[in-house]
Amino acid sequence: MNGNAIPYPDPRGERLVDDSFFVLLSAHHDKISFTLPGPEWGKEWSKVIDTAEGGFVAEGEIYQARDEIVIEGRSLAVLKRSEPDD
Repeated sequence: MNGNAIPYPDPRGERLVDDSFFVLLSAHHDKISFTLPGPEWGKEWSKVIDTAEGGFVAEGEIYQARDEIVIEGRSLAVLKRSEPDD
């Protein structure tokens, strides 16, 4: 979810920008690996939600573009782009 690509302006007609997130969802019963997109979508990501760890993550792991992430089966993880939007 790209917070830098909101197509509608705010009530004053100014550009809206929000945080960007990457959602990983596994319906498989076993662990599964995902590869993050390249740096054009975000150079650094931090984990903010992991249902395998009970939900919100206080001090989430940090990942770089194109890192491989393994999540538990039947779980969901949400990563937030760490660097500010342009």
